[in-house]
Amino acid sequence: MSVYVIILESAQEQVWDKLKEEWPNHSYLMPGNPTIAFVAPPGITIESSIGRTLGINEKEDVTGLVVELSGSTYGFVAASVADWIRKAFNG
Repeated sequence: MSVYVIILESAQEQVWDKLKEEWPNHSYLMPGNPTIAFVAPPGITIESSIGRTLGINEKEDVTGLVVELSGSTYGFVAASVADWIRKAFNG
């Protein structure tokens, strides 16, 4: 399963509301950081469709990036973040 990180330039609660509405069991908001979230949509999707669904485009007030992640990771974060990402990659 593909995993994507969504990075907003500024906190936009309506984006995260839409994320939770669209992918309630396949999204994760980064604890303590209102500008980063992860999503692992079921099926095949691309970055631009996620962005459009969330309202990230040049016509909206929401600016940010949607980036597909690779399966390898390194770093130190809350265990809940790392666990969610591992589970998402493993389907």
